[in-house]
Amino acid sequence: MTRIPIKPSTARAPHLDASDGVFAAGDRASTRAEGDVCAAQARVPRRRLRRPATGALGLAAQPRRTPPQPTLAVDASVLVHAFLRDSPHHALATGLVDQLCHGATAWAIPWPSVHEFLVMATHPRGSVAPVTLAQAFATLQRWQAAGNLSFIGEHEGYLEHLGAEALAADARGARLYDARIATLCIQNGVRELWSAERGFRRFPHLAVHNPLQPPDSVQGG
Repeated sequence: MTRIPIKPSTARAPHLDASDGVFAAGDRASTRAEGDVCAAQARVPRRRLRRPATGALGLAAQPRRTPPQPTLAVDASVLVHAFLRDSPHHALATGLVDQLCHGATAWAIPWPSVHEFLVMATHPRGSVAPVTLAQAFATLQRWQAAGNLSFIGEHEGYLEHLGAEALAADARGARLYDARIATLCIQNGVRELWSAERGFRRFPHLAVHNPLQPPDSVQGG
């Protein structure tokens, strides 16, 4: 059977000839041309749209600036009362933390106190109202978003500083946990620590204040 050649339209997609199971010549040329265009388009770099960075809680990460040098630190024994609504010191502690977040004072939380805060805030026996870990982390992020809060940790020479503070306070056993926080404050230039723990008063190079204690009972505490 004699086949009459038909010139295919270049605008038409290549088709499979049902009579002999092969592409017609015009279709093969059109296919190669279209393939060359596709290959050229593939080589053109395309700008990818990036999604906004999100934090561990799924919230959009906020741009952070370096906070100024802190002169005041607050430990978990004060912060946890600002978090737990059924605490008898909740109103007072919340007011203190809000003043810090909206004030001009650069303040800090030592990393061990961050961990202790998370433990105390989410402990099953710590509060009557149920508290989730996500709520505790969100509270820390909200405080940090104010811009004048730093989380402070160890620097070069920490071992020597720890030894000096522990020996000066005769801190042994479990008191070394307090020595660690006191050392982090001193090494990072913090002059005063807000804490409800009396054990910090044994460290001579760090001023300690309990903001939850009435002024007339400080001497006796």
